[in-house]
Amino acid sequence: MSLLSHDSYLFVVAHQDDESLYFGGLLLYLKKMGAKLTVLCITQPKEGRPDTNTRQASFEKACALVGAECFTVGLVDYGPDGINSFIKNQDWIGFAESAIHVMLERSNATIIITHNFAGEGVATSTYKNGHAVHKAVAKAASIFNVETYCDCVGLTNWEYDFDINVEEKKKMLDCYLPYWKPDAYPFWKEKEKYKKLPKANWNNLKTISYYYPSQPGDFKFWEFGIGQDLPKALNPNCEFMQNKSDKFGTFYDPKEGEYDAAYIQLFTIPNKRPAKFLYTYISDYYPQWLIPWAEKVKPNLICFLQEIPAEFKQRADTLGIKCVLSPWFITERKPYIEDKKNHGFCAGWIGPNYPKRRAIYEELRKNYPGVLLSCSDQYQKYPLMGKDYENALITSKYFFSGGIFDRLVPPKYYEACGAGTCLVCHKMPIMEELGFKNGYTYIELHDYKDIGVMLGNDDWKSISKNGHAMVNAQHHVSNRAKQIAWEYNEWSAK
Repeated sequence: MSLLSHDSYLFVVAHQDDESLYFGGLLLYLKKMGAKLTVLCITQPKEGRPDTNTRQASFEKACALVGAECFTVGLVDYGPDGINSFIKNQDWIGFAESAIHVMLERSNATIIITHNFAGEGVATSTYKNGHAVHKAVAKAASIFNVETYCDCVGLTNWEYDFDINVEEKKKMLDCYLPYWKPDAYPFWKEKEKYKKLPKANWNNLKTISYYYPSQPGDFKFWEFGIGQDLPKALNPNCEFMQNKSDKFGTFYDPKEGEYDAAYIQLFTIPNKRPAKFLYTYISDYYPQWLIPWAEKVKPNLICFLQEIPAEFKQRADTLGIKCVLSPWFITERKPYIEDKKNHGFCAGWIGPNYPKRRAIYEELRKNYPGVLLSCSDQYQKYPLMGKDYENALITSKYFFSGGIFDRLVPPKYYEACGAGTCLVCHKMPIMEELGFKNGYTYIELHDYKDIGVMLGNDDWKSISKNGHAMVNAQHHVSNRAKQIAWEYNEWSAK
């Protein structure tokens, strides 16, 4: 069906007045055609504006002019620069998705009209790089198996354009007087332009993963979590090809055929481009390897498990590479075990990257003989491995650990919380952004003297459950698959 041939339309907008500013001409046209119109606004009026208390009424009045039923979800408008929190951003988009799902069922709409992935960039001096909330709304709308169109404000190509009735559209915008300033958005009286919002069904894409199989003593997450489980979560029909090495500068011949998307092992170099869209993951940042590799391979997306280095981000921008934070994740949702027989547990590598984990280990070893210990300065060679380690983890009340270089959140934190044990560790810079909130999903360790008191109380009961719920809800492989899919949709729109 075409843009103008549906009977019921759902318009999904970021803010009150967007329905008039970006879509007023189309709404007026569809009203005359007798279509059923529903407008869903995702955010509540932002606090501190002159029109905070009148904006919702203006929205309802403008929608009434075109006979549209209107609804407001009430999510917080975080502004053009977006949300400085990984978890809050995922939650925000998730709530928006839920609201769209409800409104699709309520309205019986067969088409969605919304913002574009560029967030109407360069359209105004206010947000030349696009409005982050507009982009988030487009991402939320992109997951539905419903025909979806976006406005083309700020874009250079479109499928539909038509003249608008300027006077009628102005009546909609006048509902926001005296705060409406037409000079700030000169495009409002131009032709409205639309195109289909790009969104891929990954099951229909031809995808492949180039991964390096684990060797004895290797960290298995790279082979299974990132190399296999994530590509399969994106597309159960994904193909796989093993690399012979993961060393920097290793060349290989990609599989013959035209592929839409591929995961490529970091630092290995294909002799030709394996797919149209390439993505990879990285944990520790080594500029002497990452920069020349990125310049050679030019992946479309690099996902950082721990942090995005500002130095590399600048270089990536010049290469057209998108950098995103995509933290460590679990691949299996384990049930919460109520009966925990072990008071405490400390496990993992205590090499030079983990000074505080080593210090905690030494404190526990000397003063707390009842705590299980499975640490070693020999990488991947621990007293408890495999099933023995997993059983110790799920049956322990407290899990004591330390971060990478005492500032980066390691995979052990997600693993411990996902297994249902109460994480105890020092606070690090982006923990709360990732969902680790002191006293709610983990316990911050201020002083080693606190360990004795901690082991004697029952704080673990509620905190371990909260941490378990948080990691299972926000840091599962399915969450990362959805993130990759969003990024692919945004890339394909360019």
